[in-house]
Amino acid sequence: MEKKIKLYLPRFKRAEDKPALKIQPRDIEILRLVYEYRFLTTSQVLLLVPGSSRVILLRLQKLFHNGYLDRLVTDLSKENIYALGNKGADILAEYSDIDRGKIDWTWKNRKNRKPNRNHTLMISNFRIALSIALKAAPAQFHVWVPEGDSLRDAVFVDQGQKKVRIPFAPDAYFNLTDGNEYLNFFLEADQSTMT
Repeated sequence: MEKKIKLYLPRFKRAEDKPALKIQPRDIEILRLVYEYRFLTTSQVLLLVPGSSRVILLRLQKLFHNGYLDRLVTDLSKENIYALGNKGADILAEYSDIDRGKIDWTWKNRKNRKPNRNHTLMISNFRIALSIALKAAPAQFHVWVPEGDSLRDAVFVDQGQKKVRIPFAPDAYFNLTDGNEYLNFFLEADQSTMT
């Protein structure tokens, strides 16, 4: 039997007296989603994970205080932003095909700065909105590839006598299927930081 959680636990610091936690399938699903999206806010987790919001909020709290998730320090008035913790990465490696590697997730989360975090959350918002919209549509997600080396390329454009190389690095590539038709898209989440 899990011990009762205290009424107040610190928001950004793990409690010394950790609430008891037995990992359940829903916890693994939450960890997988946070890994897949990189960062998720509380409301985004509630949109993605079916079930009672009260129960999910309690699971998020326990996952954080037991080191499976990290909470990123934000404006105190805003909701929590979750990222994968080291213990969460260990569990995912144990229960899924995700390679644990030697990544120190907690260090990586601490080094992440606000502009990049906001950009990642903007991409997550788009992906969640599209997923929800597709539930009522005949089209379905076929592929989602987040930004990374596999999406980096360049195009060459004729400018007078010479060709100019223009780098191309979208924030994501996704593919939808609609019957037998494949629809391909590149996503660029614009924060007006580049020309």
